[in-house]
Formats: sequence, structure tokens, C-alpha cells
Amino acid sequence: MIRSTPSLRLSTQRPLKVGDRFTVFVNIGKLSDGWTLLEKPISVELVTSDHFQIRNAFKRFSPNDLRKGVRVIRFQVKMVKANRAPQIIRAYFNYNGRPSGMTEWVPQLSP
Repeated sequence: MIRSTPSLRLSTQRPLKVGDRFTVFVNIGKLSDGWTLLEKPISVELVTSDHFQIRNAFKRFSPNDLRKGVRVIRFQVKMVKANRAPQIIRAYFNYNGRPSGMTEWVPQLSP
């Protein structure tokens, strides 16, 4: 079993408002021993509440990327709606068609 500690952060720390564009950085984290045995890509899907619009919500870490030291994938996101519902951005990880992890961020919104 290979373990990691993924994280997710935004390119801005200020409260978000409708029209803001920002980057979401998904970091796969430090991988445990054995990761060099991976033969298939690790897929990453960014999922959000309806407040946000994602440009290309599916990306992946190929085994070659991981060997080269690539640990971060970037997603371009725009805030398109503000309401009182919870605002959430999540990254889901899959390996070989199986769920293998998740990380999330609940951004601050302007009042």
C-alpha cells in the first residue's frame, strides 16, 4: 500500500467574490516507499459546489511525472455564484479505477 498526504490550496487568500478567477493547487504530497512501483496514472478530479466553474476538471499524475518529482497539479477556477449554501472545492484521487483519496478546501467568501 502506498500512502501520501494530499493537500489543496488556492492562489489567493482574500475572500472570494463573483467573477474572481483563481488557481487551485492540488498537491499529492509526500509518497511512502513503494510509489516507484506505480504503473498507471493517478487521476485527479476537482469537484466543487455550484458557486464555481472549473476549466478541465480531470487531470492526472503519470508514473513518469511522479518519477520526475511532479507533485502539484493546477486547476483554473472561476467563482460564478454567491449564495448562503456551503462553498466547497474537493479533489478526488483514483488509481487503476479505484478511489484512493480526497482532500478539500472550504474558501472564505466576501460578505
